[in-house]
Amino acid sequence: MRENAQAVQSTTCGVKLCVRIDTGYVYTYYVEVNITLSVDDEVIREARRLADAMGTSVNQLVRDYLAQLAGQSDRASDAEAFRQLSLAAHGNSEGWKFNREEIHEREGDRKREEHRKREEN
Repeated sequence: MRENAQAVQSTTCGVKLCVRIDTGYVYTYYVEVNITLSVDDEVIREARRLADAMGTSVNQLVRDYLAQLAGQSDRASDAEAFRQLSLAAHGNSEGWKFNREEIHEREGDRKREEHRKREEN
């Protein structure tokens, strides 16, 4: 018997059967599946603009998102994607910095306002 062959014995209907299975030529194939999505034209235009700014394609962005959703994302590529999105955003805080006390104060103000509105109704 070859070193990659495996003997399997089975008894079926009183007949003893011996089969050799060659495991030396087993391959795993990964097949990509094509899907069709319905997406609003404006969303596609904006996605293409962002993908272009990131140096990638909408198709790759969707693949990356689905891989992340399925728990198969790579932290290094996620960090790079975040960096690319940050560069594409062109945000400007105009020098404002987060202040913990201000944030909590605003949250408290918002909750008090919500409570007041509920009381009025």
